[in-house]
Amino acid sequence: TANPEIDDFDSNDNRFRARVVTVGAGKLNLDSAVRSTVAADPATVSLGIVRATGGLPSAGLMLSNFGSSSVTLALSVVQDDADSRARVTLSNTSVTLAAGASSLITVRLDGTTPSPGQYQGTIRITGGPVALRVPYLYAVGDNVPYNAFPLRGNLFTKTPDSEIRGINFKAVDRYGVP
Repeated sequence: TANPEIDDFDSNDNRFRARVVTVGAGKLNLDSAVRSTVAADPATVSLGIVRATGGLPSAGLMLSNFGSSSVTLALSVVQDDADSRARVTLSNTSVTLAAGASSLITVRLDGTTPSPGQYQGTIRITGGPVALRVPYLYAVGDNVPYNAFPLRGNLFTKTPDSEIRGINFKAVDRYGVP
């Protein structure tokens, strides 16, 4: 029931819609949260880092009806970022839940390994008292170092002529993939 309408700014102070990695599902909409009898768990779906080997990822999305009557839900995927090689699919696009019942939906990445990039979109769930949206995210690296983060040690600074021992760091590409 979060409101995704959160803006962010680039290095030139240009406004744009904030991405999932910045705000997750968005700001809590308390009115919608109180009125909803359907819950989705988790609130955001991470398909993680997609590698060329090992197959395409999937994740579970549990839908639960906390209401006193049954509800029929329609599920759809809205892709925010173009991905010509793969797409997010759902094991069911419609589910009927009795009062107090739950159902596990499988969220899959189908197709072939996507081009390097960071991909996000939304799983929309309608039919309950309040429409729900569950953001998803997956990333594919290009294996070109872009940034490094110290994991142990005194950051990356030392006095001249000093010895550096035991510095551990993590290098990531421009999509945040190690």
